[in-house]
Amino acid sequence: MGILGKGEKVIPGGAFRQMRVERGRSKSKETKEETKDVSLFGGKSSLSRGQLREGLRKASPYIPGSGGRMFGRKERVGLESKAFGKKLGSQIGRRDYSRAIKDLGKSKAKATTQPERTQIEREIRFLKKLGGM
Repeated sequence: MGILGKGEKVIPGGAFRQMRVERGRSKSKETKEETKDVSLFGGKSSLSRGQLREGLRKASPYIPGSGGRMFGRKERVGLESKAFGKKLGSQIGRRDYSRAIKDLGKSKAKATTQPERTQIEREIRFLKKLGGM
């Protein structure tokens, strides 16, 4: 008998002293499933403004990392006009979405009071979670 390599096992069969060696296969490769995009975009490259507004309206109101705090429906829809404004046009792409989040970060740096900064930070976390970033 020879030395078996990693992931190999001996399967008895055939005549005396004859053994077959079967290489082990990783089950993770066989059962690997495609991960589904559960973000606001859902695999699309861009959204219309109406789809973005609808997605914000129907999204979970919980703000990640804030201890169970929530945004109301009006606040979430208002976030669309605040973060995305008219400058991005009728179609919002992934790049535009990430740019809007960066612009919110810049406005957070310019904020003068701590409650203002905290509110903007919550909006950024909410949009990142919703966009799958």
